[in-house]
Amino acid sequence: MKGKFYQGRRRDNSIVVHVKEERGTWFKPLPHISYHSPDGFEWGYGGSGPADLALAILTDFFNEKPHEVRAEARKGRALEVPSSAVHFHQQFKEKFIVGLPKAGWKITEEQIKEWIAKEIGALCKDCKRGMYESDGCRKFVIPMKNGTTVDPIKHGKETRADWGRDGHRCHDCGAKVGHYHHPGCDVEECPGCGGQLIGCECVLYDEDEESIA
Repeated sequence: MKGKFYQGRRRDNSIVVHVKEERGTWFKPLPHISYHSPDGFEWGYGGSGPADLALAILTDFFNEKPHEVRAEARKGRALEVPSSAVHFHQQFKEKFIVGLPKAGWKITEEQIKEWIAKEIGALCKDCKRGMYESDGCRKFVIPMKNGTTVDPIKHGKETRADWGRDGHRCHDCGAKVGHYHHPGCDVEECPGCGGQLIGCECVLYDEDEESIA
């Protein structure tokens, strides 16, 4: 699909929001995920309707499932696969939704990508958090080829390097000192041999996904 955009208009005292294709004819209504507001979308201020609009736009942008996003939002805790839409929608509301003109607006996919790249950073595939705005990743055990499991080493606690000892974030994944690296970081140390964790021969990897099993 070509680049898409989100468009909202007021029509006959009602609000209509669509997802549309740039320079094309494809479009669809943006589903309302009722979490903050039972009355639907709104924009131009910082209330519940704008928060639901932000949540719905990011749910579509991140290609998440509305029923799973709603479940995570209502439970107030992350599901097995955390929702980026839930985590970032209040920030998105403040950046994009609060100042929208009352009559109508358009937000492009490229604008959202630029905002993520500048203010949030690359999204971790494991915790779904931005590498600039998060302290680090969630903890997960590392399976070794010898049948044991070990805990990951926090940034700044490496035994064979001085990474993190200057108090700065990890130069690769953005983790703060004292927090866990994001998977795939080229700085993270293997707890088994002290070498570079990514691609280490000590670790049991999923051959299909090329990631830690």
